[in-house]
This record gives sequence, structure tokens and C-alpha cells, in this order.
Amino acid sequence: MEQAGNQITISLQKIEKADVCLDASGPATAFVDLKNLAEGNYNLTINIGKSMSSLGKLMVTDKAYELDMEASEDLLIDQPVLRRIPDRVIWGTVRYTNQQQTQELRTVLLNSLRNAGAAEKSLPEGDYYYFDVDAVGKLKIDSEGAENTFLMEFGGSDDQLASILKQVEQTYGAQASVRIYNTAGDEFSTSSF
Repeated sequence: MEQAGNQITISLQKIEKADVCLDASGPATAFVDLKNLAEGNYNLTINIGKSMSSLGKLMVTDKAYELDMEASEDLLIDQPVLRRIPDRVIWGTVRYTNQQQTQELRTVLLNSLRNAGAAEKSLPEGDYYYFDVDAVGKLKIDSEGAENTFLMEFGGSDDQLASILKQVEQTYGAQASVRIYNTAGDEFSTSSF
């Protein structure tokens, strides 16, 4: 990615075949890190190889990245709006031996997080890259449904999260699987993950 003022150019030079690849055909994908862009409106050019170029606009706000590209058969923008996760938010998944015990563990975990200063947080519908929020505010992380996930505002320390997970392991053993992520990019998990 190259940036000059409000002009951003992304050049995808070639497609590399993975070492392990099924023979199924599908689109090539690319990931471009935009997290350090300042809020504002940008003119965007995406070059694919030497022969294809698409023009568009990228709007960066404190709430989302919004992409408006000209129509092209060669370039598909799967998700034109990517919402930003607010600061001080944690999210994660909970799994135990069966669904009833998972719900019990989830309740204990959320109470422990609340005791450490966390509070439930709701976000607008959308794709947040790490998770999705549906129209009724339910969180989905990968294949996990809302009943096995959580999203909270948390201003506490990493040590508090680690201590809570240690307590979960001591109480529930190796069968308890908990993952917690934060907006700094950190992951905390029980040793069973």
C-alpha cells in the first residue's frame, strides 16, 4: 500500500499458489492493513497485475471503514463496510462438556468479569472482522452462536483477565475452554485451547 496525502494505491502484483491447495476454484483474496489510517476520505486505486485498475473512495471514521468502488468483473469487494471495535472492548467464546454446562460456565465467567469492572456492551449490526453482530444485537464468532459468546466493555488489566481464566481452570478443569480477545490484539485463553 502506498499513500500520498488522501490518495491510496494498493497494487496486487501476482497470485501465489499455496503449498497446500485443494483443486477447487475460487477467488484469490488479499488482506491490507488499514488500521493506522487517520479518519478522513481517501481516493483509492486498486491495481491487479499490470492490466486491471479499479477506482473508488475509502471513508474512514471512528465507527467504520466504508469502501465505494466502481463496478468491476475482476474485483469483488465482499464486505464494503467494516465496523471498528471500540476501545476497551473484550469478546470471546466459552465451551464446556455440553450446552447446559457451557451456559453455567458462561454465567460464572460473566459474573467474574462484572466483578472485575466489566459491563455488557452492545454494538450496531455489522461485520467487525473478528466477529459479526446481527440485526438483533447477537454476537457471532466463527461458528459459535450467541449462546457461547460474550461482548463486554472492560477497563481492567490483562492480569485481571489472566487471573479470571486461571480461576476457571482451577474450578472447571481442562474441559473448560474460554478465549478472551481485546482491542489491543491480545488473546487470553484457558490451557485447553
